[in-house]
Amino acid sequence: MLDLHCGYRESLITLVPDFVAEVLTPGTEEVDRGPKREAYGLMGVGWLWILDPDAGMVETFTNERGTMVAGPTLGAGDILSAPPFEELTSRVDALFAP
Repeated sequence: MLDLHCGYRESLITLVPDFVAEVLTPGTEEVDRGPKREAYGLMGVGWLWILDPDAGMVETFTNERGTMVAGPTLGAGDILSAPPFEELTSRVDALFAP
């Protein structure tokens, strides 16, 4: 199992979620984009969104055979509509509004 720098070498997750959203911070970005994203794929998480408040963007990923494959990257002015929430009609800007 991947060591996510939290002192554990095995997953503490007993029920794998279908969807995960990670909010980036300067201190977690490297882990969130690297080993954590990889671990989500291996665990069977179906979809991952990485929200970057500094850039005002949402990166989307879909699990394909254990690998998180990049989907649409959405930014200011885009409609927040991507798997597994294609029916959403809010704008990405609304996520990051003060």
